[in-house]
Amino acid sequence: MIYFLALSLSVFFAFKYKRYGRGRYAYVFLCIVVILISGLRYKVGGDSIRYEDYFNLFDKGDILGYSFAAETIEPGWIFLNYLVHSLGGEFWIVQMIHATFINIVIFWVINRYALKRFLAVFMYLALNYFYLNMEILRASIAIALFLLAIPSYINRKWVKYYLLIFIGCLFHFSALILLLFPLLRNYRFTVRRLFQLVILMYIGILFVAPPILSAIGGRVLYNYNTYIEASMNINGVIKLIICYMLFPLIIICLRNKNLKSSVHPMNVFLSPYFIVASISMISTAIGGRLIEFFTIINIIVFTDFIVEAWRYSLFWRRISVAIFTIPYLYVYPGYLADTSMYAPSTHYYNLWYPYTSILERNDAVIKRQVEFREYFVHNMMFMQNK
Repeated sequence: MIYFLALSLSVFFAFKYKRYGRGRYAYVFLCIVVILISGLRYKVGGDSIRYEDYFNLFDKGDILGYSFAAETIEPGWIFLNYLVHSLGGEFWIVQMIHATFINIVIFWVINRYALKRFLAVFMYLALNYFYLNMEILRASIAIALFLLAIPSYINRKWVKYYLLIFIGCLFHFSALILLLFPLLRNYRFTVRRLFQLVILMYIGILFVAPPILSAIGGRVLYNYNTYIEASMNINGVIKLIICYMLFPLIIICLRNKNLKSSVHPMNVFLSPYFIVASISMISTAIGGRLIEFFTIINIIVFTDFIVEAWRYSLFWRRISVAIFTIPYLYVYPGYLADTSMYAPSTHYYNLWYPYTSILERNDAVIKRQVEFREYFVHNMMFMQNK
């Protein structure tokens, strides 16, 4: 399967180029492979199919007269689709632009900050590749722009930071939370302050935000109401608290106290991260959406911890192997979830498997696979919105 090509290459290069800085051309080659797999897909991914449906119905009218506030899609994504559509392009071109941009940025930030870039890329491909490339297309552009803004945040170059975040807001309004991060740049994180922040976030989200968002209206208010209504039950809340708060706290404590590691450059995001993570205790849907901005940062910090533990001692080497498996045990059962209520004999991974390419879209077998996946996705969307 083509997905295993990228995974296998990342593993092979990780063992072949163990020294820092080695394997530059291999790293670029792997990035190109990852881009092509995503960019040349055809009807792969639940949200991708919905976005293609939208693209095919796009009105090529006056873009300047378009009412962005009343539309449920942000203006940046509308403009990208309009531009490709007006030039006679197909949706796979939008996909290719999207895949090229976000993956170049992700590979760049991993190369800049991760101790073992191929290990970090492997984790990205194994855990988050489908979601960032084939599902949350608009949000992943905002995430990539945030990643581009990391050096500006670290070096306090606020004009450049705010410019990048503003552009990100044009693709997904959840990026508005990033405008508050500079206010926390010098905020010292402690567990005690974390609980204080949870209380403040609870008051802010449930009592302060509604009147403000009602005044703004449009997409922002629509998203807020949607995510508030979509929150999980208590079991879902406990699961996210363990995943987003307790597990990272354990990693941080082990790294600082047991491994006595140097200060990680991503530590400047500790306070923003735990503030966002605390939102999951109030609204799992909102917290889950906002935590996506830290996906690649978490991968960098986590894989660096694994590398440092591996180097520290034989005991910690064994511990690192055990800890490295935990994220996969969390994510992969979700991929295997039964979805027969939407389409017979399907699982969640059938949103992306089997892989179908734009280069083979006229093949009879591919057509049948695509038709069944469209049926699957449309049924899923209809039943989830009931």
